[in-house]
Amino acid sequence: MTDHLITISNSDGHDPPLQFMVVDRFGLFVDLSNVHGQLFDPTVLEITWGHRTLDGRPFGVVKNKNGTGRKFSDPELIEPYLRVWKIAKGNHDLSEALAEQRRKDEAEADRAEAMRRDLERIMIRHPGWLPSDHSLVDDDNQ
Repeated sequence: MTDHLITISNSDGHDPPLQFMVVDRFGLFVDLSNVHGQLFDPTVLEITWGHRTLDGRPFGVVKNKNGTGRKFSDPELIEPYLRVWKIAKGNHDLSEALAEQRRKDEAEADRAEAMRRDLERIMIRHPGWLPSDHSLVDDDNQ
């Protein structure tokens, strides 16, 4: 059974085939054009699931653009849409993780460049700070 709070919005502000889908307060634009489900079509304005209960069980509501609507209680009807959202969420999370790693790598490269510049300034200001006879080199590896 689906324990999530789900909203699928088909307002006119979205570029087809993307719809805005919120699951447990996390929203993403998802492409529902390839979902083989029975709930969503171009006449639908919004689908909700789990926001209300009837006899202690969650149910869903399909609101049509013409103002009509219908209820549904079978959680299997929302599952195909939830699967697509989970895939999109996984892709989003991966993209965020890659972006975070890229930011960390760039910060590390910036720190390394700053250290190189600092060392270069020290060498210019204090040219004799390293022994001229290279005595820091291990004699066994020369």
